[in-house]
Amino acid sequence: MRIRIVPLVLAALFAFQSCLVEDMRAPQFVFEASDVTVPADVTAPYGTLVRRVTALVPVRCTENWSAVIVDAEAAPWLSIAAQQGANPLGADVSGKLELSCDFNDDYAPRSAKLRLVSASGEKREVKVTQEAKSDRVTIDGETEFTLSAESEAEIKVKLLSNRDWTAEVAEEQATVSPAEGNGDAIVTIKAKPNYSCEQASVAKVTFRAGEKSVEVTITRPADVPFIAANTVDIHRNYLPSVTEGVLRFNCNQPWKAEVLSSNIRDFKLTALEGKGGMETEIPFTMSPNEAQESLTAEVRLSLVSDPGKYVVMTVNQWTGFTVEVDFHGVTSEEECPLQPVDESVPKLPFTSVDAKCLNSGGRQYDYKLAGTPYVFGIRGDRLNVQNGYMRFNLSTSTPSYIKFPAVEGYRLAYVEITAAATNKNFSVAQTPDGSVIVGARKTLAKDAKGSWELNETEYNTSYYLIISSGSSRLSDWVLLYVK
Repeated sequence: MRIRIVPLVLAALFAFQSCLVEDMRAPQFVFEASDVTVPADVTAPYGTLVRRVTALVPVRCTENWSAVIVDAEAAPWLSIAAQQGANPLGADVSGKLELSCDFNDDYAPRSAKLRLVSASGEKREVKVTQEAKSDRVTIDGETEFTLSAESEAEIKVKLLSNRDWTAEVAEEQATVSPAEGNGDAIVTIKAKPNYSCEQASVAKVTFRAGEKSVEVTITRPADVPFIAANTVDIHRNYLPSVTEGVLRFNCNQPWKAEVLSSNIRDFKLTALEGKGGMETEIPFTMSPNEAQESLTAEVRLSLVSDPGKYVVMTVNQWTGFTVEVDFHGVTSEEECPLQPVDESVPKLPFTSVDAKCLNSGGRQYDYKLAGTPYVFGIRGDRLNVQNGYMRFNLSTSTPSYIKFPAVEGYRLAYVEITAAATNKNFSVAQTPDGSVIVGARKTLAKDAKGSWELNETEYNTSYYLIISSGSSRLSDWVLLYVK
């Protein structure tokens, strides 16, 4: 009996083991997918147009599968870019689902659902969450620069931002253009030169977008000591009646001034030392030139720390030149050198805001080449034999002016008038309302002379104006022009 039982037990054990082996070889169904979080946006290099974010959903499945967006109309910002859903039967293979999302421009997150379905009908749901927008501002490239002390170079940076931004400059050490904007931009930064010989300068520009910021720094090393002017020897011409002027130069350290020589009577500088700085000015005074020759003063300006670095500036004061002597009348055969640039200005030397107030009487006016530096001039004397003056507009409600023509290729350099009324204000201007003053205002008594030496009038200006206060009069006047 025992011999018969053993074979039966062995057969049963073998059959059970065979089933186990067969069951272990059977395919194991796998279907897995994970929730994903997508950034609100991405930072792309300047000039690259990107408005979408991509994301991958990892998927494991031993069957073919497909995916759809649940309630797609409620999530128009989400789309399926590609899916790898065809796997060999029974293979435990990882696939992927590629998503494409618009930038999230809201400061709140948003979400949507995906439904994945296997070939045998198994389903999985995946949640897609896109993060809320956060302020972003950055620089595409370097943020730290070094320039020489006085370099005029401009720094251009590529700013990347996802909202409105502004530029803030520390201690006004630079100019920024544009100083504000929206989104990406190329920004130009011009740092101020460093004229200090003692320490470096750092210009800091902070670009701010909401609560985020990025800083650009421009460092300049300490400068070398210098003192300079437009030219080493500057000649400034002044009429005999002028009693004041200004010397202008640039330096970056304390300076001192010394009058090397002068035969100008009472020539005096108002300052003999200073701290230094760009566009430094030293006013000077002098008495009128009553001599029969031109007079000269030489001034040396040097650095206190290094006297070997200096410039010499020269002031020339003219001899006693009299316009009545130098002028001569123009005959009818001579071509008048004074011609208006603007056709609205007559060839007569002046027009008024009110032609009825000219009292010119049709007089012939005098012209003459006046010599260096003045090329030619024009003089009007006793404009009317009967009244003896030229009258401005009588109205006090509108600006009163007399219009003198400009001459193409020349500029007005000197104006002299003689008042025929007491305590009236006069000035030289280029606009009827006097908004562009080229000669300071003067208050003149009757028969008093007022003169202006004009160093910055423009060439080819259509006209110049003598502006007055209310009803004023002139008995004679002089205009001198230079090339």
